[in-house]
Amino acid sequence: MQRKFTGSNLRDVTAAFRALGGSVCNIRRTGEDIYSHPAAERTVRVNSRRKDAPRALSQMIVKIGRRAP
Repeated sequence: MQRKFTGSNLRDVTAAFRALGGSVCNIRRTGEDIYSHPAAERTVRVNSRRKDAPRALSQMIVKIGRRAP
């Protein structure tokens, strides 16, 4: 059964994203992070000051999880 990440907090989603092989880069002085993965078509920019995970990041994790063997 595949786990869904919608409605999760950003800390759990970040850990799951890194476990799938993604990278998180901090943008200085903006409070934002960029989430990128080799299997993803685009990057996702996230406000790291918030505690909830945005829907675009959750969808990216689900898509990457489907592609993983």
